[in-house]
Amino acid sequence: MNNTDYSAILNDSLQRCLANERFISIFYELFLDTSDEIREKFKNSDFERQINMMQKSLNTIISVSESNWESDKFLSEMAKKHKQLDIKPEHYELWENSLLATVAQCDQQYNEEICEAWKHILHRGIEFMQLY
Repeated sequence: MNNTDYSAILNDSLQRCLANERFISIFYELFLDTSDEIREKFKNSDFERQINMMQKSLNTIISVSESNWESDKFLSEMAKKHKQLDIKPEHYELWENSLLATVAQCDQQYNEEICEAWKHILHRGIEFMQLY
């Protein structure tokens, strides 16, 4: 499968997930339950803003998944911000696992192919975020 195929599958899955108005809230519930360290990082967060940023981040990851990630100003700035916040490799793993669990719960068509598309593009995004 190529990046275009993964992007199309992921985009369709994301649209089904976003049809559930609680999708991102469910994600944050799962993610915050992964560890005390994660909860601490979000203790003073504006969750309305976090929800908006998460949705924008997912849409941006899909839109740039077929091109040069470094050219996207939003993702580059987000990567720099995560570095300043001391986001560690294990945090990204918890984030990915929480997101995949949320997708499995919210996408009624979820299957191995959809999981593979999510993992492929998320891994590329996480690798990019860790470059900074």
